Amino acid sequence: MTDKPIYSVTIDTDWVPQFMLDHVLDMLRDSNVPATIFCTSPYDIEDSEQIEIGLHPNMMENSTHGDSEESRFAHVASLYPNAIGCRTHSCYWHGRMYDLLIKHKIQYDSSLLVPFQDYLKSFTFRGVTRFPIWCGDNLYMHLNPDTAVFNPSGMDTPGLKVLHFHPVHIWFNSRTVDETRAILDGRSLPELNRKEAHALRRKGNGLEKIFADALRQLSGKENTHTLRSLL
Repeated sequence: MTDKPIYSVTIDTDWVPQFMLDHVLDMLRDSNVPATIFCTSPYDIEDSEQIEIGLHPNMMENSTHGDSEESRFAHVASLYPNAIGCRTHSCYWHGRMYDLLIKHKIQYDSSLLVPFQDYLKSFTFRGVTRFPIWCGDNLYMHLNPDTAVFNPSGMDTPGLKVLHFHPVHIWFNSRTVDETRAILDGRSLPELNRKEAHALRRKGNGLEKIFADALRQLSGKENTHTLRSLL
């Protein structure tokens, strides 16, 4: 068990247009913070030592990824054939998911939310390592509305700290998930153009400021990693 915190920034793309993802990638590169990007869709993104690409399939009914669990997972896996990690949309999971991951040669998963627990660590079963999420932006915004600071309780305590963010909330600088929904107001997220989306961005406190503060804190820290590098 580690006696220090180990950080890992993760991003779920959730069908955002390319320019929203690029905004987040620029923030990561400017701060020199490594991250794992779990992708729902085809993006122009290069896998590197700093930026890892993972899979983010929607395994639920009415998914646009397919009409069965196998077809949904296979669709996203075909977009990124070199990916070795995944996080399912909405952390969908059941025991037979291990069979699916093993079939597609996935080495790790991060579809488990265990918020704000000290001494968290990964565990491995049937050759698949699972990395629990320590803090997600949805939860953080719920507990800390209208702020520009990332300071979850226990940030510096020992254990694995997988941080979970969404580009759509960062782009709109939302204070809550409901605020993002209100900003979109029925618009199709994947079809938004940059000019329209830019006009909808909020000023003031919100998740873009929170994410920037998190990156500021993690910049240059040797104990910040992609999930792949923690295997």
